[in-house]
Amino acid sequence: MSTPIPDSWLDDFPVLFGLPLGNPEEQATVEAEADRIYTVLGSSESPLKDKSRGVRFSDGAAEHIPLVAKALERVRQAGVSHSLGMPFDYYQSNTGRNPLEIHHNYVPTERQIRSATYRDALERGERSKFARDLELYPHAVEAAERGASAVKTVILASPRDAGNREFTVSRGWTQYRLAHKVVRAYKVHDCSWCGVVRCGTAIDMFLLVGTGATMYALGLCFECERRLANDPAVRNGSARVDVIFAWDDWPDSAGWPDQRSW
Repeated sequence: MSTPIPDSWLDDFPVLFGLPLGNPEEQATVEAEADRIYTVLGSSESPLKDKSRGVRFSDGAAEHIPLVAKALERVRQAGVSHSLGMPFDYYQSNTGRNPLEIHHNYVPTERQIRSATYRDALERGERSKFARDLELYPHAVEAAERGASAVKTVILASPRDAGNREFTVSRGWTQYRLAHKVVRAYKVHDCSWCGVVRCGTAIDMFLLVGTGATMYALGLCFECERRLANDPAVRNGSARVDVIFAWDDWPDSAGWPDQRSW
């Protein structure tokens, strides 16, 4: 392994819970996956540690990593193929809801999520705020989609396959939360870096690159993940690397709690 794996990572990354650890071959698979994650994320700061609204994702990556600059240029030249606005309802946004109890291979139902949202609002003494936010949410989404004010967006890159998809960050959302949601909800099969389309395998690792009002989620194939991990700018810390994973099912299992709980 290129870097020792901290014990805490077995708790921090849900992918590691999906494999029984009693079998030696499965244990080796788990350790290899953890090593791959740690090599990339451990080389710089990450929004997994810093979820401040003011953070610039992958700060310096476009300036110091040629592959990132080329990927961004390719995505921008392709343009936006699908403007999907905000496809998720109020209960998927930051409502203040606490994480629901996690059960193996179980995703909370919409009814359970709604009930937990209301219950938590009552416990905080925010019944009126909950009712007001729920009522205003569709109007806020409509205003954001029409561009009534300065609006942030997330672009899920797929220039050679499904087309670039743009999403609107409306009330109750951050770019970071929305990026997590869209990489889980929409499949990408083409690598933003090398352009190879893998029809049978969906991309599972995405580099988040902030460029002002727009955040790009750039998918990386396994080979390009290695190229990123070995880039001198990543290793010497001159470029920040912020990545998320489509296989990370913790938000689903916990009922997409408020981002403060992540």
